[in-house]
Amino acid sequence: MGMAPELAEIIISPLVNTMREKLGAPELRDFGSFWGVEEQLGNLSSTLDGISAMLCFVEESQIRNPLLRIYLGDLKKVILYANLMLDEFIYETLGRRLEDERNQNRARKLVRDFLSFSFNENRMLRRHEIPCVINEIRDKLAQIRESIEPHYLKVVEIEGREHELERRQRTISLLDTRQKSSSLVVDSDVVGRSEDKSLLISLLASRRYSGSKVPVVAIVGMGGLGKTTLSQIVYNDPDVKMHFELRVWVCVPNEFRVERLTNAIMESITLKPCLISLLEPNHVKLQDLVRGKKILLVLDDAWNENRSYWEALWAPFRVAAAGSRVLVTTRSQKVASVMGAVEILPLKRLSDEDCWLMFKKQVFGDENTDVHPNLEAIGRKIVRRCEGLPLAVTTLGGLLLAKLDHQEWQQVLESKMWDLEENIMPALSLSYHYLPAHLKLCFAYCSLFPKGYEFRKAILVPLWMAEGFIPSKQVERMEEIGREYFDDLFHRSFFQCLRKSIFIERDFSTKVESVFVIHEVMHDLAQSVSKGMCFRIEHDEPNYIFKRAGTASLLIRDLNKDIVKSPSSFLSVRSRSLLEDHVPYDVSERFKCLRVLDLSNSSIRCLPDSIGYSKHLRCLNLSCTRISMLPESICQLYFLQTLMLKHCSELHGLPKGMGNLINLQYLVMDNELWKSHRPAGIRRLTCLKTLPHYVVSQADDNKIGELKELQHLEGLLWILRLENVATVWEAREACLKNKRRLDQLVLEWSNGPRNLQTREDSEAILDALQPPLELESLTITWYLGLRFPDWLMRDLSSFNKLVSVKLSFCTNCKFLPPFGQLPALESLEIVGLNEVTHLTREFYIDGQASGGKNGFQKLKFLTFDLMYSWEEWYGAEDGEFPCLEELTMRKCYNLRRLPPLLPSVKVVKIEYCHSLTTFPKLPSICSIELLTFKEGISNWVNQFSSLYPVSEYSVQHSTNLSLAILRPLEERLQAVAISEDDGELQNPLTGCCLRMKSTIPTGSLTYPMLE
Repeated sequence: MGMAPELAEIIISPLVNTMREKLGAPELRDFGSFWGVEEQLGNLSSTLDGISAMLCFVEESQIRNPLLRIYLGDLKKVILYANLMLDEFIYETLGRRLEDERNQNRARKLVRDFLSFSFNENRMLRRHEIPCVINEIRDKLAQIRESIEPHYLKVVEIEGREHELERRQRTISLLDTRQKSSSLVVDSDVVGRSEDKSLLISLLASRRYSGSKVPVVAIVGMGGLGKTTLSQIVYNDPDVKMHFELRVWVCVPNEFRVERLTNAIMESITLKPCLISLLEPNHVKLQDLVRGKKILLVLDDAWNENRSYWEALWAPFRVAAAGSRVLVTTRSQKVASVMGAVEILPLKRLSDEDCWLMFKKQVFGDENTDVHPNLEAIGRKIVRRCEGLPLAVTTLGGLLLAKLDHQEWQQVLESKMWDLEENIMPALSLSYHYLPAHLKLCFAYCSLFPKGYEFRKAILVPLWMAEGFIPSKQVERMEEIGREYFDDLFHRSFFQCLRKSIFIERDFSTKVESVFVIHEVMHDLAQSVSKGMCFRIEHDEPNYIFKRAGTASLLIRDLNKDIVKSPSSFLSVRSRSLLEDHVPYDVSERFKCLRVLDLSNSSIRCLPDSIGYSKHLRCLNLSCTRISMLPESICQLYFLQTLMLKHCSELHGLPKGMGNLINLQYLVMDNELWKSHRPAGIRRLTCLKTLPHYVVSQADDNKIGELKELQHLEGLLWILRLENVATVWEAREACLKNKRRLDQLVLEWSNGPRNLQTREDSEAILDALQPPLELESLTITWYLGLRFPDWLMRDLSSFNKLVSVKLSFCTNCKFLPPFGQLPALESLEIVGLNEVTHLTREFYIDGQASGGKNGFQKLKFLTFDLMYSWEEWYGAEDGEFPCLEELTMRKCYNLRRLPPLLPSVKVVKIEYCHSLTTFPKLPSICSIELLTFKEGISNWVNQFSSLYPVSEYSVQHSTNLSLAILRPLEERLQAVAISEDDGELQNPLTGCCLRMKSTIPTGSLTYPMLE
């Protein structure tokens, strides 16, 4: 496979960094003090620091020096074991702290002489053995350091202390065997890119861009997608030739130097070799060459992400004529951004039909050739495998050039694409080699998933976290960093966005999130670079034992198989019936290093008690299983970060010791389980990020103060039964305003007796429950205070991210907060505030804080419901509600008027508002729904003569309403719906009384159908 052995680099620096973090952790310092091994741990740390200083050089040099790769292999084995050893020590410290907490009332604490240790035959280490184990690791590392150091010093002596990116570029230059591009296009008639070509030419010729810099237009896409070919076609287009006075094509070298690239540009212009290597004279000369000329500069295959380099390169082009352009092709959106691209064209994959035309052209020389039906059926399957990648299409087409043998076509179809032709390998492998070490690990891990798997950040990032690929010093930043890693891989074209879909998140909030896929050939690349690290064993593949030391990530179908010596991940990504209905009892013994265990969508009914011995487990997914109970031993998994229990319909409770899971970040369960079986001891889960429901009770371990230390909560927090909060001090204990990662907050009292609270108590408690200023959505329900707290009435403008507010059944409040102050508010819903009689100017904005500004500048959706006492709506002025799209009014029985002008409203729904006589002007209306109107309707209808056409008009339950009042709207209405339960309408044309059933009029006014 050519380069395949070299592709599978040994990447260890992220794991070394993780180990260094552990050695500095307070838990390990505590361990050293308790067991008397501070000195040994200190020596280990010093040795590791020495290796870490050399590691980036060594990793970049392993392809050029195979001996270094051997040393890195030895180092990887030691580091993997050392990380496990340190985790065992930290685990002991965590367990000891929990035990001390339980025994804090005892007169003396137990003195230990041994600790549990998974990697000895007797599963324990005695006190005198601990220093020996640490020193053994330290000695092995020192030996490897001594082997590596001479090579490191030699590299430094020859190359100097280059920046990591520069070293990477030097290595890639050795690997890049591709033919360098030129401006000459092999085939000007390229299939499937006509729209891209037209768009690109229009961007190059556009007059929109001005300024001192030459505008940059970037084509971005994965390797093999046809970026260079498209650029060549545009570069040689007759209109482009006429538009630009000077055209320059340069293939950007891997070893990026401003001096070298400047020379290449000048040589392309002058067609003479540049004999001067100094930047200053060459910049001056280049500036003279382009002065006053409209130039098109094409930079093909740019990789460098250093903004200062590109800024230096652009300097001579400031004197070029207006209308000049730089056209860049790159695989990375980040490169396009740092180059200052004013337009980025993400090149998409070709359609299957375009791929088939390209394939026929490659095989037969003519895309219009008739192909035998049998060969066409196979050929279309072949191009579908290419997934729109032109390089793959032309490569596979080249293999079948002028061949008509059915078996040869079938062989190509059934072969692994990566093995068919080495042209694809160099094109894509460079993308991998340009990755920093931590992204190489993350990408290689993706090879565990089958081709075509649909990735979501919310699923993949916790797995990276569990594997230790993401730094763990800051709990609140771990997932954020992981998402940045994912975005980086996406921007470098390793992932492709398939679609956007609506998902119910871990906290039960609904969000639109992108779904991603990895192209088939990229997946082949991931499998190639992950050899020795990740394995996918399908159910029909034979048993075998992978005998290398260390851990590996694994996807298999049967936990009973003895597949790998010490896997760190077991993933089940298919459907049901992958496993038996139970997990083997000795799974923890056989899989001691297990960090990820995904048994979702399987038929298991129970976990063995031995699961508690899986000390290193970080992620446990039991979603969509038939499990009915969790063993108490699961509470011994002190490192567990993610526990997934969604759609476990037969699960009826949680173990009592859940509070021991002190590293748990994500506990994902169905709503019913959250409300009925919240984990006990929740105050100790200080890393927890998901707590969608919290039911307050008067029991000590269910009081609202239990939320105090949960500072990392994010997403939705719904607090129920606030009537059980006994004192203001308890409410303050929750420290809601410090939970700055919360997006949505629901504060809910019950609709019933309030034995613990008076109205004054409720007011003080709501005041103490002030949310964080970063909040995006706030709901308050069944609050019985007479007034809202100051943070709602006076300080509302500080909540500059709040986009949605709902007040429900705050039945004693007479005045609404000045919601018009909220600068980002888009949705406001007021339900059941029966004491409100008037809306005045203060509702829009506080007079003292307004500064002459109008309120509700971004509000789109406004609802008032069950406002029985509301009579008047005052204070609306021109400029209020400029973005309002939908107005809903329900059961506001006494309301007499609406604001005079709602210029942007498209949808109006008015139900059971019997007293309304004054309606607003609605110049943008397109849909109106009315329910039960007895009087005043004709006054409103008459106003429609001056309005734009509406698309829907619905009148329901309007007894004795004559259809004649709709006649003025006949030419403006596209649809009218009129329904009636018991009432009769008189047809004005016949005088007959019609009992209403349904109408479906379109285009003109029609009458109800007779029963």
